Amino acid sequence: MDWLSANSQEIILVLWGLSLLAGVFLALTRRATIYRNVGDVGFTCFVLVLPMVGFWYSQAKIFASVCLVVSACGGVVIIIKTYMDNRNPLYCIIAIITKFSFSFLFVAHAITVLFPPGNDVSEMRWNRTNSLLWLSVLTPLIYLLIRDKNLPVAAAPPNREAEQSPSIRAT
Repeated sequence: MDWLSANSQEIILVLWGLSLLAGVFLALTRRATIYRNVGDVGFTCFVLVLPMVGFWYSQAKIFASVCLVVSACGGVVIIIKTYMDNRNPLYCIIAIITKFSFSFLFVAHAITVLFPPGNDVSEMRWNRTNSLLWLSVLTPLIYLLIRDKNLPVAAAPPNREAEQSPSIRAT
């Protein structure tokens, strides 16, 4: 029985890895949408961070419960939006697995950079360096998985030549 449980864990990890590879491939070939835009990345990371914040302040049971409920509702919204972007159920499942996996890895390593675990300074430095290495790989990969890369741009300065009257332009 011990062999079966170890074997099933390996099978699950291999299937998870294959679904991540399939998600990256489908997103790069534009067959599936993993992240709709930069806001979708931020919202997914927010939904994953919110339960951590609730458990951090776990003395306030009501606050932790509210964080969990809001996070669960946000997860449902993410799943619905992902289904609206990918009407194929198989692509949708692959996109959801890829989206939550990469967002979780990004959030976990960002938190480790800010608050590195360790017993001494060298261990904390090693953990922070390792997380920065992972973030340097994950950040461009997540950017590649975004479908609409148009970032919001600040308002352009007004065109002063168009505001001038024709008599002034003629001189």
